[in-house]
Amino acid sequence: MSPVFSAYVLLGVGRFDEFTVEGAWSCDGRLPDHIPLGTPVDYPALGIERDQPVENRFRFRLGQLWDPGADKWWVLAPSPTLHDHYRRMELLSQGVLEEDPPIEEAIVKVEPLVNEVIIRIKLYAVLCFLEIAKGFECDKEAI
Repeated sequence: MSPVFSAYVLLGVGRFDEFTVEGAWSCDGRLPDHIPLGTPVDYPALGIERDQPVENRFRFRLGQLWDPGADKWWVLAPSPTLHDHYRRMELLSQGVLEEDPPIEEAIVKVEPLVNEVIIRIKLYAVLCFLEIAKGFECDKEAI
């Protein structure tokens, strides 16, 4: 029996109010969560070649499918800058506790950002997975 090609879409949550999306695949049905991130496609005009799978497994950031080398993060609220930290420390030393931005400001951004991710998965990731699966000795019935 030949191995089964499995494709995965992974949500990565950042330290602040942000998230990223990864694509991954394997021919053994196991999630390749321990595999280092790689470049999933060739960009000949830029001299970038796709990375080779590790143990017939691969993992990449979704943004690399349309922007070479991209580490795309979708931001719900801006990350605090060093200046913001110093300003908060100064206010705190004066006994003033600065409030975080209201959660409602971030919540209204969730649906449009998730919709954007879904569109990009359909436009880029699904096609990438289908193309990759063609080149491997995997059972493609599951695709």
